[in-house]
Amino acid sequence: MGTFPENIAHFTHGMAFMFFIFVGAHLYWQQNKSRLLWFLFYEVIFFAFIEMKDMVYLIEGVWYTDYLTRILLSLDMDTGTKKESDFSDPYCQLSEQPEKLILSM
Repeated sequence: MGTFPENIAHFTHGMAFMFFIFVGAHLYWQQNKSRLLWFLFYEVIFFAFIEMKDMVYLIEGVWYTDYLTRILLSLDMDTGTKKESDFSDPYCQLSEQPEKLILSM
């Protein structure tokens, strides 16, 4: 399985995904929607897609497949090719795997 904080993180991703799905369904079937509610509906569905995309990382070995990692990170508007010198924050460090960012204080 994994460590307790890792399991909590996966659990909250699942909760957020279900929240966005239920709110999106509620907004879709609501009567007499204004333009603002339509915009909110599309925004919530977009966030549900982002959460669903992040669940791909739960599959074993995705972090070590460079091709898949670059595709998934490109959907987040990031190329995943940052170097340690690109981070100006002294609390940000890269681990041995360049795809995983570790925040340490």
